[in-house]
Amino acid sequence: MVRGQVADIIGGTVFLFMGLAACGVAAMRRRSGVRMLIWWGIWSAMFGVHPLLDSLDALAPLPHWLHVSVPYVGTATGS
Repeated sequence: MVRGQVADIIGGTVFLFMGLAACGVAAMRRRSGVRMLIWWGIWSAMFGVHPLLDSLDALAPLPHWLHVSVPYVGTATGS
């Protein structure tokens, strides 16, 4: 079951990391042209969370509080 979800886990992690990195770079720059970078970072992070939410059922070692918050994150991101 986990073998089939490896691509989703890797892809979701990459998009989530790139989104967080883009928002971090935008926060450090503080110039007028960072609005697009912030929106791209938010979109990328939300796009990366969706495959991770689908594959969380196979990842049992995660803490209980993360399993409880999964439906709320899915609702907030629209997935």
